[in-house]
Amino acid sequence: MLILLITNDSTSVDTVHTYEIPEIISSPGEISTVGEIVPSFYEQSTMNLLAVFPFFPYFLGFGHSGTFYSKGRDPQFVRVCLDGRCLHVHPLGYVNLSILPLHFFEKIAYGSAISGAELSALNFESRVNRYDRPYSKADFMFGSYGSNIYGMDLTRALTNYLGFYLSGQYYKTDGYRNNTDAQAMSVYSNLYYDRFTPMRLDIFYIENQYGFPGSTQRPLSGRQQDRSLNVSGTGSIDRIVASLFYDY
Repeated sequence: MLILLITNDSTSVDTVHTYEIPEIISSPGEISTVGEIVPSFYEQSTMNLLAVFPFFPYFLGFGHSGTFYSKGRDPQFVRVCLDGRCLHVHPLGYVNLSILPLHFFEKIAYGSAISGAELSALNFESRVNRYDRPYSKADFMFGSYGSNIYGMDLTRALTNYLGFYLSGQYYKTDGYRNNTDAQAMSVYSNLYYDRFTPMRLDIFYIENQYGFPGSTQRPLSGRQQDRSLNVSGTGSIDRIVASLFYDY
């Protein structure tokens, strides 16, 4: 696999305004953390990365539907959270982890759910702006079976109280046999404001499609398309944290 990484500070250092980055609010979460892992920049497969946790994976390859389960239990007993908020489950009783591109997350925590009888839990913590001056990055990777990944990041502090993070990724593969091809497009944005009270707005949009291979006699056994839109807003007054969210 070849990795091409380009970074660019678009403005001369002598003319850039630098800003203090406030502590960006986060949800208190619904997970009691046992351990966590920080993805490296070259890591792309959520399923492969999570193999270090005590779960058993079930998936058909990068870009395809996938989930985890605990030994002796169904996938529905693994609660999956996004920035501390539990996601709605798939109609089959699990969260499809292919709708959570690893590119968008600073770290992933493993533990147990605060509510729920003996539920295991994963919490995906999304990236936010950490730079006091403009920063942008573009990367390209390619591998076997016609696989290509294009990614970009743009982050900027607009004032001492306001800033944003924008990220996108496109993935495509021809697959190792008929009807194992996949492609996915995903966009993530975070906007934070901390003048009078800390607030943040997060938007995730993911769209992918992939094939389910069958026997060699019936190679075109089925295809699947997923779309996911997740919008959440979080604010705090004193020690009270409130969140509003929309899932589609």
